[in-house]
Amino acid sequence: KVRRGEHDLDAARVFFADAREVTPDRQGRVALPLSLREYAGLTKEAMVTGVLTRIEIWDTQRWREHKAVGRTSLQEAGRSGFGI
Repeated sequence: KVRRGEHDLDAARVFFADAREVTPDRQGRVALPLSLREYAGLTKEAMVTGVLTRIEIWDTQRWREHKAVGRTSLQEAGRSGFGI
């Protein structure tokens, strides 16, 4: 049996194993390593979004689909008073 702490640590190892330090070019662009592009399912077009304290990079089509689900969640949260 895997304890939660061990499970979380194993997941973090796999997730951060592909992390790379990158330097922006003169136009402020960064090249994402192939392993990260594959992990994120990035194809030709990508979308950069902000959420709370981080940025996320999405395949444009996947983002549109996810945003539609998010709008539904937002409407439901609004109807319920956002849990307040």
